[in-house]
Amino acid sequence: MGRFPHPLPREIFLLIATNLGALERIRLLHALPLLIPVFPRKLILEITSEPCADGDAKTPAGNILHILAHTGDIALLRALLRSHDIPADIENENQQTPLLLAAAAGHLSIVKFLADREDVNADGRGPEGRSPLSFAAEMGHAEIVRYLISRKDVRPDQADVWPRTPLLWAAYRCREAVVEVLVRQENIFGLADSKDPKDKAVLETDLVGLNRCDHFSYTAFLWAVKSEHVGIMRTLMTRQDLDVRMRYGPYQSTALSWACMDGLRGAVDVLLESDRVVEGIDDEDANGWTATAWAAKQGHMDVVTLLVAKKTALAKS
Repeated sequence: MGRFPHPLPREIFLLIATNLGALERIRLLHALPLLIPVFPRKLILEITSEPCADGDAKTPAGNILHILAHTGDIALLRALLRSHDIPADIENENQQTPLLLAAAAGHLSIVKFLADREDVNADGRGPEGRSPLSFAAEMGHAEIVRYLISRKDVRPDQADVWPRTPLLWAAYRCREAVVEVLVRQENIFGLADSKDPKDKAVLETDLVGLNRCDHFSYTAFLWAVKSEHVGIMRTLMTRQDLDVRMRYGPYQSTALSWACMDGLRGAVDVLLESDRVVEGIDDEDANGWTATAWAAKQGHMDVVTLLVAKKTALAKS
């Protein structure tokens, strides 16, 4: 490549660079941005691929690429990856790729940049079988979720080892904006503007796993009910393919029964807004107990009053 474009011999530069901590290496590269394209590839590979550890609790394990993705340094990350043929999909010791870290941290520009690279798997599995979409959903990054589900190479209903889908993680963590994006299936697989009848038919199916259960045997709907998150409940209930009378656990109790057991007045109010729920107001569980019976047994008389009033109104109609 000719003379090394820096007053220091390349060997000394490499010795300095590889003995620095992660943040110091990043500062060094920031100080010499114009030299990155002309650095020898071997030098850049050694600087970027060697694991970094500064003892900073906020710094993820891995090399410089992992740290740049996690901290949102798109300028330096782009400069390094575009200037040299450096692997962008490498995992750190925790099975996290730069894309996964960027998705979890909420850096949309980096997620787009990395996901569009041919050497990056946009739906790759990391720790516990979780994808970038899974982490973005859990952390509440709705715009990243919207972008990832628009890609044809990302499965929005893929579960991890728990087994939780992105929708389940979003409901579990009460991420209302993410739940709305997933439930509405906004531009999923990039089909929003398609005129093809087959694509329209695909959009009318459940592509996010509305009624899937995790290892607790909870669906996204039951998580919303138990956390009494009425916004998420109402969003989920807009879907006609949501099973609002699904039975859970060893006692085969409905979501309404769970809410009555726990005395969740707000959740019961929202559930009774649905005709589909009201149709099963007297559904019995495996022990023959109804929602009203559970509310009375647990001493939630305000909930009992609600249920009785609803049943009385139904009888008069």
